[in-house]
Amino acid sequence: MADDFDADDELEESGDYAAEEEQDPYVEISELRQKLNLLQKTKEAQRARYKKEMQVIVQALLTKHRELQKENHFLQQQLNQIMGESGDQEDFLSDLKQTIADQKKEVSVLKRLVQQYEGQNSEFQQDIAELDTLRDMILEKDQFIRDLENKNEEFVYQLEAKDGIISRISTQVANLEADVYALQKRMRSTGNQQTTEYLDELNAMKQKLADLEEKKNHYEQLARQAYEERQAAKAAAATAAQADSSALKEDAAADAQYEEAMDMLLEELQENLSTYDEISSQFSKARV
Repeated sequence: MADDFDADDELEESGDYAAEEEQDPYVEISELRQKLNLLQKTKEAQRARYKKEMQVIVQALLTKHRELQKENHFLQQQLNQIMGESGDQEDFLSDLKQTIADQKKEVSVLKRLVQQYEGQNSEFQQDIAELDTLRDMILEKDQFIRDLENKNEEFVYQLEAKDGIISRISTQVANLEADVYALQKRMRSTGNQQTTEYLDELNAMKQKLADLEEKKNHYEQLARQAYEERQAAKAAAATAAQADSSALKEDAAADAQYEEAMDMLLEELQENLSTYDEISSQFSKARV
């Protein structure tokens, strides 16, 4: 029984140590599995010892009960005989009554022992139920981690797609700036009658370029913010793995809002890319 208490103390100490610091889900699941294995081994050892002890105690109780029945039957016969004899047997009768009272007390003690072991059996069944709960928790955490990994892969894919669009926009901006410089140089060298119209068109295109450059910087900032927020949400979800179902629903709603915002961002980037293509086409016509 002392070994059982030591094992329980070790489990409590390991549980207290795990609660002192926040850990990621992988470490927490590893600790839960170690705790589960330790509990299983401890409970199996307790069950084996408990069965042996119960067999010994029950066998002793049955043997004692049979002896008490025989002794009680014998004493009852003696009492009946004494009750039928003369009063010179009163002292012996008093001793027999005291013996019967002592035997009843002993039976009462044995009954209490039986009740105590029945209570221990109930606690043992409760520990088995706790083991099942731990198994369910481990399965739930495994599924939670798989969901996080899938969402992270999807986010990386979306982020790479948006980075590609931003890179294309940056390249086209550089090309357009080079075209603007070449067009200005040609206008200064030719000085024909279309110079004023080209300059007006050029100023308008410069303004569009400035606006698009501002939008590009804005989208790059949004992409960085989205990535940082995603990483922060992932870290928060890892530390809140034991939250209730309502918290999981809120996280799912946040993921849905995030995906919707990223889709809108991708659509706007594609529209701006079309605008860049249109400006490039206008410059190509202007150079002809």
